[in-house]
Amino acid sequence: MFDLPPEMHNGLLALVNDNRVPSSLLASNVYFYPAKKDYISPIAYHKVRRRGKLRALFTESSSKSVDLIEIQFIFDVKAHSFEPGKYHFQSVNHEIIKLESIRLII
Repeated sequence: MFDLPPEMHNGLLALVNDNRVPSSLLASNVYFYPAKKDYISPIAYHKVRRRGKLRALFTESSSKSVDLIEIQFIFDVKAHSFEPGKYHFQSVNHEIIKLESIRLII
C-alpha cells in the first residue's frame, strides 16, 4: 500500500495506457507486505535490485469502469526513513530497469 504523489500519476498512466516506461516512480507512505516468511525488507538509503508486482486500480475515462491492472517489472529500489521493526517507509524510489508485463486482472 502506498500513496502516489500527483506528479507521478502521468508516468504511471503512460505506462499502462501507452506502454511508455517512466525512468522512475516515487511512492510515499509505503507499507510492504512480505510475500514470504523469509522476506527481507529493503534497507534504508541503499539501492537494491528487485523483481516485483504492482497492482493498482485504474478508472477508464470514458466508461468510468474501474480495472485492476498488474504490472510486473525489474527495478532498483531505494527506500527512505525506515521505521525499525516495521515494513513502512516514508518514501521509496523505484528506478525501472525492465518492464516484464502489464495485464488486466479479471
